[in-house]
Amino acid sequence: MSLERALSPLPPDSNGKRIPSLEKNYTEVFRVPPSPTNLEPAARERLLRDNVEPMLMREINHRGLSTPEGGYSSKLLAWLEVI
Repeated sequence: MSLERALSPLPPDSNGKRIPSLEKNYTEVFRVPPSPTNLEPAARERLLRDNVEPMLMREINHRGLSTPEGGYSSKLLAWLEVI
C-alpha cells in the first residue's frame, strides 16, 4: 500500500470560482495585516460544502492522488479569508 501526502491551496472567491493567481502566490496572504471576516458562518459552511470540497475532489483526481479503487482521506488544515 502506497501513502502519498499533498498540500493543496485552493482559494475560491465568494461565488466558489478558483482564483489561480492566489493559488500561485498564496504565501502573500501571510504578509498583509489581518482584517475582520467577511462571511457569515452559514455562508462559510455553504462555500466549503458546495465549492471547496468538490474542488478538492477534482484536484485530487486531476493530480492522480486517488483511484476509484484506492480512495483518499482529506483534512482542512486552515481557512483564511482574503478580502
